[in-house]
Amino acid sequence: MSDKKTAIVTGASQGIGAGVVAAFLQAGYNVVATSRDVSQSLTASPRLVLVDGDIGKQETAAKVVEAAIKHFGTVDVLVNNAGIFLTKPFTDFRSPGEITPNSADFAGQISIRQVIQAGKESVHGPATGRREVGRRRQR
Repeated sequence: MSDKKTAIVTGASQGIGAGVVAAFLQAGYNVVATSRDVSQSLTASPRLVLVDGDIGKQETAAKVVEAAIKHFGTVDVLVNNAGIFLTKPFTDFRSPGEITPNSADFAGQISIRQVIQAGKESVHGPATGRREVGRRRQR
C-alpha cells in the first residue's frame, strides 16, 4: 500500500484524459487509468495501473475500483473523463443498451459505491461543495 493519494481517470488513453494522468503522476499521485484500450496507449508502472474496458459497464467500473484498492489502498480522486462518439442525435438513442442522460455519471456512482463498500471512505456531497473519497479519519 502507498501513503500517496490515488486518482482514477476514465477516458485516459488520449487527449485530455492522458494529460490528466500525466499531471497526476507528476504531482506525485498514484493513478488507475481506464479506457477501452488504455494498455495500448500508456505504459504501466509502479504508480500507474491500467484497466482496459468499457467504463459504461458496471463490471469495468468495479474492476477499476478494485485495482485502486488492491494496489494503493484508497481512492481519493475520480476524474470521469470518458466520452463517446455519437453517430446520431442524442435524443434518438432509445434502446436499453444505449446511452441515456443518466449514463454520464454511471461510472462515478459505481466507483463511489464500491469505495463505500470497502469501508475506506469519506464522502462530502454537494451541500459542502467538496467531494473527497479516501480513508475514513480516525477520531
